[in-house]
Amino acid sequence: MCSINTLTRRLARFSGLLFALIALLMLAPFAQAQEDNSFPFTYQGQLLDGENPLNDTCTFTASLWDAATEGNQVTELLILTDVAVVAGYVALELDFGLDPFSGDSHYLELSVQCSSDTTATLLGRTLLTATPHALYSAQTPWSGILDMPEGFADGVDNDTPYTAGDGLILTDTTFSIATNGVTSTNLANDAVDTAAIQDDAVTNAEIADGTILLADLNQNGCTDGQVIQWDTTANTWTCASVQDSNTTYSAGDGLDLNNAVFSIATLGVTTAMLASDAVTTAKIATDAVTDDALADASVDTAALQVDAVTTAKIVSDAVTDDELADEAVDTAALQAGAVTTAKITDGTILLEDLSQNSCTDGQIIQWNTTSSAWECAAISDTAWSLTGNAGTTAGTNFLGTTDDEALELHLNSNRALRLEPNATSPNVVGGWNGNTIGTAIAGGTIAGGGATSGINQVFDNYGSIGGGYNNTAGSDDDDTSGQRYATVGGGDTNTASAGWATVGGGDTNTASGENATIAGGWDNTADGFSAAVGGGSFNTASGDESTVGGGDDNVASGADSTVSGGDNNLASNESSTVGGGQDNSASGEFATVGGGDTNEASGESATIAGGWNNTASGLESTIGGGQGNTTSADRATVPGGRDALASQYGQWAYASGNFATTGDAQTSMFVLRNEFTAAATDEPLYLNGDDQEIEVPTDTTITFEVLISARQDDGDSAGYECQGVVDNDSGTVTLIFDTCTELVDEDTNLAVSLDVNGTNLQILVTNNAETTRWVAVVRTAEVSTE
Repeated sequence: MCSINTLTRRLARFSGLLFALIALLMLAPFAQAQEDNSFPFTYQGQLLDGENPLNDTCTFTASLWDAATEGNQVTELLILTDVAVVAGYVALELDFGLDPFSGDSHYLELSVQCSSDTTATLLGRTLLTATPHALYSAQTPWSGILDMPEGFADGVDNDTPYTAGDGLILTDTTFSIATNGVTSTNLANDAVDTAAIQDDAVTNAEIADGTILLADLNQNGCTDGQVIQWDTTANTWTCASVQDSNTTYSAGDGLDLNNAVFSIATLGVTTAMLASDAVTTAKIATDAVTDDALADASVDTAALQVDAVTTAKIVSDAVTDDELADEAVDTAALQAGAVTTAKITDGTILLEDLSQNSCTDGQIIQWNTTSSAWECAAISDTAWSLTGNAGTTAGTNFLGTTDDEALELHLNSNRALRLEPNATSPNVVGGWNGNTIGTAIAGGTIAGGGATSGINQVFDNYGSIGGGYNNTAGSDDDDTSGQRYATVGGGDTNTASAGWATVGGGDTNTASGENATIAGGWDNTADGFSAAVGGGSFNTASGDESTVGGGDDNVASGADSTVSGGDNNLASNESSTVGGGQDNSASGEFATVGGGDTNEASGESATIAGGWNNTASGLESTIGGGQGNTTSADRATVPGGRDALASQYGQWAYASGNFATTGDAQTSMFVLRNEFTAAATDEPLYLNGDDQEIEVPTDTTITFEVLISARQDDGDSAGYECQGVVDNDSGTVTLIFDTCTELVDEDTNLAVSLDVNGTNLQILVTNNAETTRWVAVVRTAEVSTE
């Protein structure tokens, strides 16, 4: 018995005889088979071992396809085991059901594995055709159809009895609309428009009560102010002016009505009818106003004549403080001892009001408990001396206050230090006397600095300013704890406006993000959470936990982004990094630009080490350096050089210049792969292992070399080498030349070839049923025209 490999090479022929599918419909057994969608047919062939007919027991696998090569499989696999091959002949009963056979062409694909074979052999595909008898079905007469449904045997469609519904009349076979057949329920809303209504068709009976609006009325020739009035003589509505009918009048409060004459009634005018100030002096008769007519306190000073009020006119205790004018009581009016402590307002006796009381220079007034009186006395020796004190006890003796008042130290009559009490923690304000710590702040500190035009200020609890000029710690709002622990070490016009934010020094720096830090420099901003700027000028760290080390005009706006230094660099996405250089941008997530000039890493995890004017926009793509290089595809690479374009998945491209555009004179390297677990013919390898092939750009010629390796689970290996030339002329791709050499094939059932698919170059492999991994590397020389 020969091996399956030998049998593969020696299959001289495998011919088939297919019983007509449609002809089987004429067989009586088919009517029963149709009920379970069973539709068997017989396929016969011959197998030879060399020149000799084969005698063996084999397993056959069958499937239907819609094309002679490649295409789509349209049925599940049929596996027939223990099939006897006698004298080379075999008869296979195949049943794919009736569903696949709808008139389209189908190809039968068979593979065979006999008792002594280790793998199956693919026998190719055969077009299924009908026998001549099957052609009869195309002209089968009505009487020749089996199992015809009842009612069709006479070849005539029986009449269907119809009846007329609401609104219709049926006469013989003609339907028509009955008189008055169309009712309100048959009409759609808004179906009847103006054109469908006859003139004068709408009468009073058709109009619902209360549905005519003012907008529905025509002006009817009426002028401004006229009304519609019924005219009995003309028996119609007419336009008419509004007329006053006979109105009956009556007299109201304060009036009399005699016949048609109104007059003011006796005592008709009451107080409520008089306007304010309507009754003047001239209207009042002499002596008309008596004591009974005066309201209490109605006579003021202006109403009295000079000296009109005498002592006899004043009731005892009638004159209170409210009745005395300011400074009206002088010394002459006071009795001796009349001014007591109760008469003196607290805090109103000034130093100049005190007599010397025989005290000498430097003495003080001191209370003497023994004599129960104030007396002159020297200053006690327990006071702090200008020349220092001895014998003090810390914690017992102190400089300061025992009340809730601030304590200040002055130099040259100007405040130099202010200690402000607070129940939680006192505030310390040093430096210029205009430096301030906000109201109700606890634990604030200003060590010094400040000036008239540059006040140092703390606005939140535990804020701190070491010194400098015009610095601010905290935020000037109503919340004293919202931006606590902010710190400015010194410098000029620096601001730490967020909680735990810090500015070490420098000029015009702002740390507005919580926990943000600016070490120094000029005009830097850290407004992201825990963002940091080391120094430099005009740098911004706006992303959370972002960092700008220094340099000039750099921005780290992505979360966890970093710009180490340089000039005008931007790290704008999460965890993006620019090491330095100038005008570089890392805009992709996790993207990196090491340095150089005008480089942009916009792809996720893309990297540009340096160089000038390079762009890495593909996912995980890399440019080592050089100038004008581009990686626009995922995982593409350009090591350096100039004007190289890696626009395909995983492409490695290199160029040292170009003719006119990037990538028109370069070399590339591609790695393709695929894995098969079953037999496969002319299956492609892919750049991403899934669906991407090597694209040939428009108006481009590529000369290429291919190395292909294969390894199976059982350890067998294979290797191949191919060469070729492919071009794309205005969108049409042609494989001009190709050749492949088998270097080794330990399995002997593997093969490779080259082809094109649309605008793609294909590396095709043939695989047996053994699980096999394939890897190919393609190296190119590429040239393009404009």
